[in-house]
Amino acid sequence: MAFIWKAPASKFWQAGWRDEDGKRRNKSTKLVAKESTRRKAERMADLFEEAANNRRTAKHLRLAVSELQKEITGETLTIPSFDKFAEDFLEGKQGETGKATMAFYRTAVRDFSSWLGVKSGEEILAITDKDLKKYRNELQTKIAATTATNRLKALRAIFTAAMKKGFVDADPTADMKFTRKNKAGADSVKKRPFTVPEMKAV
Repeated sequence: MAFIWKAPASKFWQAGWRDEDGKRRNKSTKLVAKESTRRKAERMADLFEEAANNRRTAKHLRLAVSELQKEITGETLTIPSFDKFAEDFLEGKQGETGKATMAFYRTAVRDFSSWLGVKSGEEILAITDKDLKKYRNELQTKIAATTATNRLKALRAIFTAAMKKGFVDADPTADMKFTRKNKAGADSVKKRPFTVPEMKAV
């Protein structure tokens, strides 16, 4: 059953509930914790719980939360696409991140966006942990394990930022395990010798 509570370090009501796997979930309601907002915060907590337990689709949840936010603040909640949020995220990193790191972030975003296809233009909350795990599994068959892990960590930074902004309910990369190096220290992707055409190209 969903409930609300106030964290000592926050002025907002926090929504708490357990998902289908029994895992505790928390999310800020963005409502100042006072008696006049308690009922609305409880309604929002119920919506979060319904979405987590698949009793509402992501689209229905967005509409419900958007209507509730408009009722409370007079503003409509707008959820950006993955492409739009990633673009804003990268723009915010300019000036605080080195050129090599920025290039790596951009490569990670471009590759994941291409893999997503049309879904990259949909609301970012439509991307699930299943999507990320499928992408991880495919990525690890194409590039070295270390490179794959670093790209996934770049995506984790983006989804963590989206969660803090309130655009996603939970980070879809949170429970994702990364492939580690083997005992010899080499990546898990097997290397092969160059073919004759490749040698000629070199």
